[in-house]
Amino acid sequence: MIFLRAVAVAVLLLVCTPGYAQEGAVRIVVGFPAGATSDILSRLVADEMRGSLGRPVIVENRPGAGGRISIEMVKGAAPDGATLLMTPVAGMSIFPHSYAGTLRYDPFQDFAPVAHLSSFQLGLGVGANVPAKTLAEYAALVKKDPKAGYYASARPAAFRISSASCSRAPRASK
Repeated sequence: MIFLRAVAVAVLLLVCTPGYAQEGAVRIVVGFPAGATSDILSRLVADEMRGSLGRPVIVENRPGAGGRISIEMVKGAAPDGATLLMTPVAGMSIFPHSYAGTLRYDPFQDFAPVAHLSSFQLGLGVGANVPAKTLAEYAALVKKDPKAGYYASARPAAFRISSASCSRAPRASK
């Protein structure tokens, strides 16, 4: 599925080539370390773009601050179409609310979306010894004993935002 999306992006870029800088390398800036999901996806897209554009495409990792460092870097890049940003949607949709007044970019003024490359789902699981079998039961358990609400996540920011939304919900659904 990811490969098909990468091919679709490469085809779109081939069709749109006159709008991009015609000399030098294209950079895809990623706000997470090498080996992260967004880095792997960027490298797949870069491989397809190299073949389509006939020019170098470099993936540049600028991790930190949940991706904001890379977003600010791309905002400051020359507006020649040679610098692209690979970012989770949160950097453009949630951060303006979470960091209102402190961001050094405006997602609507400073950027133009090009493509949506992937989606992922979050799951909630508990150990077999936890008495909760539904989200409503889990919410009741955590309300009764907040120490029962520890969690782990490979994507802390995304899960923190989801868990914060859950904790503010008036009631959990099944």
